[in-house]
Amino acid sequence: MANRGPEPATLHLLPTLWFRNTWSWGCRHEGCEVKPKLRAVGETRVQCDHATLGRYFFEVEGVQGAAATTKAVELLFTENETNVAKLFGGQNASAFTKDAFHERVVGGRREAVNPARVGTKCAAHQVLVLAPGEERVVRLRLYADTGRPAEGFGKNFTQVFAARRGEANQFFDALLGSAGRNETQSPFARGRKKTAAVEIDGGEARRIARQAYAGLLWSKQFYHYVVPDWLAGDPAQPPPPAGRKAGRNSDWPHLFARDVLSMPDKWEYPWVRSRKPTNHEWKSHPAN
Repeated sequence: MANRGPEPATLHLLPTLWFRNTWSWGCRHEGCEVKPKLRAVGETRVQCDHATLGRYFFEVEGVQGAAATTKAVELLFTENETNVAKLFGGQNASAFTKDAFHERVVGGRREAVNPARVGTKCAAHQVLVLAPGEERVVRLRLYADTGRPAEGFGKNFTQVFAARRGEANQFFDALLGSAGRNETQSPFARGRKKTAAVEIDGGEARRIARQAYAGLLWSKQFYHYVVPDWLAGDPAQPPPPAGRKAGRNSDWPHLFARDVLSMPDKWEYPWVRSRKPTNHEWKSHPAN
């Protein structure tokens, strides 16, 4: 984080980890797992247990340096469940809903988060006061229980981070360079003249191309769209509007999508247009 302004700035940092809510649907097909659990096992570490993913740990580096400008990390917990009472006037399944962190930080309601420090959604709340021009690094780590490091933020953390950066540089050097395979070679690398002016421009073009590829990777998401379920609605939820049965994709009862895709237009979820699979395939290919 960096303060680019001329005055001191207070920043509320809330790196968040949550389990996707599948337990509230009431369905029985693949993907409707038993309710997972997050729980604090210390002041800066969270144990994550999932029926199929197994056990993971989420760790936040403790406060380093002068405590005068930083408050200690506070782990906040709630359930990743809609606040039905607030939105629809219904009854919540739990006293702790998915908007709890907003209520705690913005509204000041300490009772909005679970005092037992368990749930299906958690955040590491840290308040930083940055001086003008000051930069601060906060480090986090998510790791499997089977690959637990000796220490979360020691020498191993730095080595792994540097290794991942090096691998990314190698990948893009091969992808965008003149020696790359023709099917993955960037147009910036083809027919380039070896002049100083072009080389400088080529470096800038590479940075732009890397950002574009990063956008494709960033837009990848888990896409779960089961048309029969979408039409009928989830057993444990209110019924959908009757017009849905004659709406878009209502004639696609064969579709059961449960995969990671590059979504060019996320705002259109959960509908699928006939042109979208082609876009997904074309856009995913270079990044893979």
